[in-house]
Amino acid sequence: MVEVWNWKEPRYEGVAYNISNGDTVVVEELFIERFAGNTSYLAVVNSSGPYAFPLESKVDSVFKFVNADHDFPSTIIYRLDSAGYISISLMGQEPNTEEISYRLVRLNDKNGPSD
Repeated sequence: MVEVWNWKEPRYEGVAYNISNGDTVVVEELFIERFAGNTSYLAVVNSSGPYAFPLESKVDSVFKFVNADHDFPSTIIYRLDSAGYISISLMGQEPNTEEISYRLVRLNDKNGPSD
């Protein structure tokens, strides 16, 4: 799994893809932005969407985005483990308790805003 994020005023813009046997399997355009006073994670999957996941909670360095109407994932959690690592968990809603987790490694030092 690969995610590439960049700060482009006024939001983070990203792309996520999975490479299997040399082929790109899934492509998502990702955005984290504030509008109407709320922060949301937005995903466009293979030109379908956008699917919005409003920020439900932020505790320390754990950001939880939830869209109860979306089957999988319905919850997306980003955890900043350190300056170089982020853990991501994708979870389905009940009764589908499927979970996919992976860890990203930071490859550069480009930073977005401090808040």
